[in-house]
Amino acid sequence: MLLLGSCFGLLAAACAASVAHTGNPRGVTNLQASDDNQPSTEPPSGPASYSVIDPRTIEADEALAAHDYARVLALSESTWNGPTGAWLDYDRASALVALGRTDEAVEAFRRAALRFEEVGDDTGRAASLWGRARSLDEAHRCAEARPAYEVYEGFVRLRDPRGAEMAAAHADSCKPFVVLH
Repeated sequence: MLLLGSCFGLLAAACAASVAHTGNPRGVTNLQASDDNQPSTEPPSGPASYSVIDPRTIEADEALAAHDYARVLALSESTWNGPTGAWLDYDRASALVALGRTDEAVEAFRRAALRFEEVGDDTGRAASLWGRARSLDEAHRCAEARPAYEVYEGFVRLRDPRGAEMAAAHADSCKPFVVLH
């Protein structure tokens, strides 16, 4: 289970890279689990298109899939405004999770969620809110993860009740590190 959790950022990136582009520059997938606990590969409903796609988003996706986190961080250093900049923030956060740099990942997910909100990309915003909660959970920072799951749950409740239930279940199952003396 711990191994599965450590692959969170890569799972999202690999799924995003494997789906054909359907108006979304990233081909992002629904990060919610299906009945067989596999990520859904159906394209999300989101903005119909972006007028300009930063080619760094594709490079960053490929670098995430190749575990080249230094490349992802370099590509995301100076991001564009708008949706492709938000995806670079998301990629940066995913790389930081994989590197165990939780505080920086949480900040990058927060920044991505705000940028997605600015451009009206609910799919990207949901993915960023989920990423923030999961990164805190994986770091066993349950006191912070629970409210982050609640934010995600509130955001998706009407359009994805099952995803909201999954967030509540994750919040309830978060286990903090126990230090034995």
